[in-house]
Amino acid sequence: MTDRMPQLPAELQAELAAVLAAWAQGQDPWRDFPRTVRLDDEAAAAYRGRKILVTGGGGFIGGALARVLAGLGAEVLALDKDEAGLVRLQDAARADGGQPPVLALADCRIADRMSTILAAFPPAIVFHCAAHKYLPLLESQAQEAWANNCAAVVQLGRQLGSCGTEAFVLVSTDKAVEPCSQLGASKQGAEHALQSEGAQWARRAVTVRLANVLASGGSVVERYWRAMRQGLPLEVRHPAMERYFLTLPQAVALLLAAGAGAAAGELWAPRLEAPVPIQDLAAAMQALGRGLGLPPPPEPPVQITAPRPGEKLSEQLLATAELARAQPLAAAGLPIWRLPPA
Repeated sequence: MTDRMPQLPAELQAELAAVLAAWAQGQDPWRDFPRTVRLDDEAAAAYRGRKILVTGGGGFIGGALARVLAGLGAEVLALDKDEAGLVRLQDAARADGGQPPVLALADCRIADRMSTILAAFPPAIVFHCAAHKYLPLLESQAQEAWANNCAAVVQLGRQLGSCGTEAFVLVSTDKAVEPCSQLGASKQGAEHALQSEGAQWARRAVTVRLANVLASGGSVVERYWRAMRQGLPLEVRHPAMERYFLTLPQAVALLLAAGAGAAAGELWAPRLEAPVPIQDLAAAMQALGRGLGLPPPPEPPVQITAPRPGEKLSEQLLATAELARAQPLAAAGLPIWRLPPA
């Protein structure tokens, strides 16, 4: 490991360097985030002045999405059951300037509460970001995983049926492809539900599968950063483990492009060249850490362990059968796979 040279895509390397530098200085890496999202004028115009609901609006991706939409001139309702997350969004949005999102402290699984909210704020577009996402925890919490990641999607979609909603965007994950975990299976269940009855939820119900978003809350980057500050080795759960990564600006731009341009029943996923070996991510972070004055890595600098239940060595953005009928597309500065409905 000591002789490994990190091999990260240039955009990931730049984002990683900026995030670690901000953390080292005690700053928020996402303070100026809305200005880093690339979106063409046509897509931006699709949101201006529209009522948009973002569930999971207090989370990492939902909060970032809400801030960008507010900056585009949309009327945004950010909904989450996490009050601390909503407060963080409120503070960040105020610093952005302009009209901040309206906040709704609510659980989208509570039908009566959602009926009241939707009656007062019938959304033209919905981004459903709310989900449980911590794979190891969900392996022992299957009922909760399915209730939140699948059943809640169906319930919300059916409630939207009477709202005249134009677009419903389901935020999914590459773990939904040939899943071997409760997280992946529950998200795959939501994808299947949208394909089956999404036409009753909105005029355009679409799915966006994201890869791992770099430096998101609870991510491997956060865990490695904490270990590096303490001078500890970085845990790699298998020498061959690898993952696809997106930067936060890429993820938000992809969601916005799909919300504006995906056709009913389509699934969009980023068309990434190759997954990143986790050993290379660890090496890249340790190399950056040396330049930031962190304690030197111990010997050995990484600790090889074993995959946890439900973890794969590699993920896929499309299943083999899907890849055979996927169409390449460019949107929001990204190469995309567009999968028409079966």
